[in-house]
This record gives sequence, C-alpha cells and structure tokens, in this order.
Amino acid sequence: MSPQLKEMISNLKALEEFCDQMIRLTMSEREALIKNKLEQLTSISESKNVLSRKIAGLRDRTREIALEMAPQGPGVKTIEQLLPHLPDESRNILSGPYASFRGKASELRFHNTHNMILAKYGLRSIEGRVTALVSAIQGANATYKPPGQTSGGALARLGRVHREA
Repeated sequence: MSPQLKEMISNLKALEEFCDQMIRLTMSEREALIKNKLEQLTSISESKNVLSRKIAGLRDRTREIALEMAPQGPGVKTIEQLLPHLPDESRNILSGPYASFRGKASELRFHNTHNMILAKYGLRSIEGRVTALVSAIQGANATYKPPGQTSGGALARLGRVHREA
C-alpha cells in the first residue's frame, strides 16, 4: 500500500470521527433550539466553527492526495472521481473507508438540515410574537411606527426648544 493511500485512509477515518463529533454538537444544538437556550447556542456554534475549520483543513489535504494519486489528464478532483482510475486492490482498500465517511457526512447533513428547519420555524414564531406585540402597542396609541421610526405622537407635542443665553 502506497504512503499516499495510507494517508488518505487515515484522513478519511479522522474525517469520520470529526463528523461523529459534529453530529454530537448538532444534537446538542437541536436541544438548545427546542429549549430556546441562546447562550448554549452561542457556545455550540463556536465549537462547531472550530471543528469545521479542522474538517476543512483535513478535507483540503485529502483532495491534494487525490490529485497526487490521479493519473494525468482526466481532471480528477474528488475521491469519487479517483476510484475508477485506481488499481483494483487500491480501490477495494479505499472504498470501505470512503463509503463509511460518506455515510457519516450524509447523517450530519440530515441533522444540520433538520436544525435549520427548527431555527427557521423558531424565528417565524418570534416574528409572529413581535408582530402581535407591536399590534397591541399600536392599539394603545403608540407614538412610533415599525420599524422604529417616530410618528407625530409625543415628539410632535414637544415643539421646538429655544435656548437663551
């Protein structure tokens, strides 16, 4: 087995572990979204950003290896494109870890999509509450208009202030 193939397999296993960590963070994020724990969401988001940078660096290195292993000419940029160009033994060795990583990445994508939907519905709910609150305030002769612009009301009654020396 070539050193490049060994490194690629090692990278795929590390990427799979990073996906597991990200899935755990995403599940914590879902719980925080449901329970409306904003401080916890901020902390989770920071952790996800740190992990995302690690994933991106390892992903980039894995792509570099794929380019190094690829035969000249066919424009191989991904492992998926590389597999058909590898010898049978190398392809068989790489296929398992690659499929395993793809499965974890797909699971992570599913959980992130679900959280995105929860976040959107949460925002819509908050917008609905704010709209209802603004309507209630305006019904009580509010002195402002959305989005925070003043109308006549109290300011109009103040008139001009003149200073005398």
